[in-house]
Order: sequence, then structure tokens, then C-alpha cells
Amino acid sequence: MPQKKIIIDESFPNSQVENLSKHLERKGLKNSSLYFISQKHPGMPDHQIIQLLLNETTVFITTDRPLHNTVLKKGFKSLFFNGDNFSSKPLKGIRPINLPPQVKKDLQPKDQYTEQKTEVRHLVLPKSEKSLEKLRTKRRRIRNYFGGIENMGTVAVTVSFESFKSSILIGIRIKISSNTGAKALDASESYISEKAEPEKRNIIAMSYALILPIQLMLNHVKTIVYYDARIFTEPGKFQSHEMLNQYQFLYNKLLESFPKIEFEPSAKGFFIERLRQKLYDLSMSNSNEIVQGNISEMINEVQQFYLENKIDKDSFLTGCNA
Repeated sequence: MPQKKIIIDESFPNSQVENLSKHLERKGLKNSSLYFISQKHPGMPDHQIIQLLLNETTVFITTDRPLHNTVLKKGFKSLFFNGDNFSSKPLKGIRPINLPPQVKKDLQPKDQYTEQKTEVRHLVLPKSEKSLEKLRTKRRRIRNYFGGIENMGTVAVTVSFESFKSSILIGIRIKISSNTGAKALDASESYISEKAEPEKRNIIAMSYALILPIQLMLNHVKTIVYYDARIFTEPGKFQSHEMLNQYQFLYNKLLESFPKIEFEPSAKGFFIERLRQKLYDLSMSNSNEIVQGNISEMINEVQQFYLENKIDKDSFLTGCNA
């Protein structure tokens, strides 16, 4: 059997490389070379993996079900690893991913595909590994749909909330438009229950509207936040140049993560009305779509980070306990 080049996806765990080598040996591929995307091209989008790295002489190794089926559909070899065994067959019930059009025929692999750094992102990420994995999957799907962040035109964030006795239910939807002619994508939606005093509800809900695109690493794309004009204060009022309380400090740090951002009031229209209706429906049921917020934890993380790094220390020490 001719020698094959083994292309190993970033999703494949390093702890299973020995297991993979044994499997390749059993299949007569003992002397094949291993090519780790995590080392050569970290962050490489799925469509570029297929376009630039795979051909008739390669075998792709992945734990990503849709990507495995996509590689097979393109006519290349792929092995899906489920934690115990390898499979070279299409996985039933799993749709292949939608690949963006290959505009540049002379595209070359890059050494790095990582997005621009955002200082506060690691401080507002979910703590559980399950939630982080869902976030990584969603971020990868968005990036692959557009073929990279450079092909995104505008991130539209719609936000509203419903008030209860001592808490609020916040709804956030993200829709992304393309600058290459691709159809816009309903990229994400999130519904968060958070305890909040009446005077802090506006700034807490707006903070979550900024947190979600930061978590998804979309904040370097032009962003427009459409806020429910029925209930929101004009967001500019959250930016105090006087004494900052802890909520204002968090909000300002989140806002600094967006190079291009605008705020637009939305009183009526399809998107805001759909979001209001969804919030009402969720408020009348016990849905697993609702996640428990943790704004206090994020405030503490952000304050501690800037204290330890001696950045803007004086700006929040006064009044941070308000």
C-alpha cells in the first residue's frame, strides 16, 4: 500500500496519538507521516483544511462528526474517532457542513489563524468544560460558514429583557451579514436569568449583550446593538467619567473590546418583536434554554485581573462596592 500523509485535526486528542499509530499499523499504514494541524496551522478553518491540505494521498483524522462526513462527501479519506474506535464510513444522521465558496484559487496555508486577542475574554468565559465545548463548536461553525472573520460584514445584536420580582430574563440574538454575498446567518441566541435590582437591570442586560459576541470572538467585526427601546436607557448613560461603580467598570471594559460599535433603539420590527415573544414564552415555562447568569462572578474576575495588573486601579477602587 502506498504511503499516506495523515492529517490530524485539532479536535483529535494528543493522548490518543499512540492509539492512532497502532490503528494505522493494523491498516498497513505504519510508515505514513503524521501532520498535526495544531502545530502547523493552528485555528485553520474547516474549508481551508479541505481545500489546501486534503487530496487523494491523505487520510484525515478527526472527532468532528460533520467535518468527517464533509471530507468523505468531497471524495477524500477520513477516519472518525469516537473515543474508542475509528470509522471510515459516513455517520448516519449527521449533516455535512456548508462550505463557503472558494473565491481565492491561489490561497496558501497560514502559520497562524488565531483571531485578535481580547483582554477581557478569558474573564467572561463559562467555567464548565461542557459549556466551553459548546461555545467552541458554535464559534467554529460561524467561522466556517463565512470562511473566516474577514468575510463577515456586520454583527447585529438584538437585546431585550423581561422583569420578575428580583430578577430578569435577558434575551440576546446575533445575526451576522457577509461582505462576500453569502446569505446572512442567525448565528446565536442566548437566554439568561440573572438576579438584579431594578436600577441595575439595564446595565446588566446590556453587559450580557456585549459578552456574547466577545465569547464568540466576533467583537472585532463591526457591531450594531439593537436594544429594546421600551425598557432600555440610552447606553451612553452607562459610561460615566466620574466615579465608577462595579457594574460600570465591567461595562466599560467590555465596550473597549469593540473597535467599531453602534447602538440603535428598536421599538418595533420583526427581530425585536420576535425576541419579546420568545422571552414571554420562556417566562411561562421551565425551559432548558434558560441559563443561570453569573454577573457578580464576572465582575469579581475583571476587578481582580485589573488590580493584579495595576491597570485602571484607581478608576474602580472608588465606588466599586456601591
